[in-house]
Amino acid sequence: ATNNANHHNAAHSINGQILNDDNDDDDGDVETQGLSRSDDDPTNGLEMNRLEPMTVATGTSSSRMTDQSVPTVRELVQRAFSWISWIAIFGVTGMLFISWAGFRVNGLFRRHQPSVLKKDYSELDLTYDFSKATIDQWCLFGTDNSCTCQNETFQTPRPGDERPGWSQQHQNNLDAVRLDYEYDVVFLGDDLIEAMNGTELSRPIKTKDGNGDQIKQSWQATFTHDGGATIDGLALGIAGDTTSNLLWRLGWNGREMQHELDSKVWWLSIGGNDLSKNGCSEEAVVLGILRAAKEVHFINPHRIVVIQGILPRSNR
Repeated sequence: ATNNANHHNAAHSINGQILNDDNDDDDGDVETQGLSRSDDDPTNGLEMNRLEPMTVATGTSSSRMTDQSVPTVRELVQRAFSWISWIAIFGVTGMLFISWAGFRVNGLFRRHQPSVLKKDYSELDLTYDFSKATIDQWCLFGTDNSCTCQNETFQTPRPGDERPGWSQQHQNNLDAVRLDYEYDVVFLGDDLIEAMNGTELSRPIKTKDGNGDQIKQSWQATFTHDGGATIDGLALGIAGDTTSNLLWRLGWNGREMQHELDSKVWWLSIGGNDLSKNGCSEEAVVLGILRAAKEVHFINPHRIVVIQGILPRSNR
């Protein structure tokens, strides 16, 4: 009994904590979580109670808690990738919006922008040097060799007789001219002007709804005394003509505009085929139109010359 009591005093259980006995006796005593047991009396007269373990904040557990609060390298990479992805999305969206807004603003103010021409041709006259050196770029797209503008331009007036029906329409224009007569308006130009007579390269315009006849009837009713109009006009146009072709027709070779042909107003509609068919640059087209206008004004210096803007068209 005395031996058991000594061992009982050597091992104490306090609040479920284990206190190790420094005595290394070989009598098989074991202490565990509030219980002191010997080989002779496992219970040692004590009631066996099941005690809840208590978590002790040791140095090791504190380190584990600190480790759990620090993100790993993988988590840091994932977080960085997530932020970079969102920044990229917002950046691309912002750039697209800015681009869209820029195009919208540019479209709103484009009508107020100055001409794309770098030179001022407002004082152009027949003494102007129409040489290649005055053209910065001949072709609308690409190099100067990517279009036929240099071969057929205002510098070299030439007929368009390589096109079937062109010569016949040119003769029809000569026959329609009334000399020593004052017209109210004379139209000079290309496809649009010839279509007023209901023809295209001297042949009647054929469409499903017969637009050729309707155009001619409308023209006569609006611009001829014979059709009942209050003004009398003349349409001198050939389909497919460029400024080079018109200059040839107006000159001494073509003779469509002679000194005896008089009109209060000269209406010029040319340049569309230079742009769409020949691929000429804006500057080359403008110079061709201006030279044709100067030719008309030279013969009729006291008359009005109207230059019609090029209507929308395509080469397709």
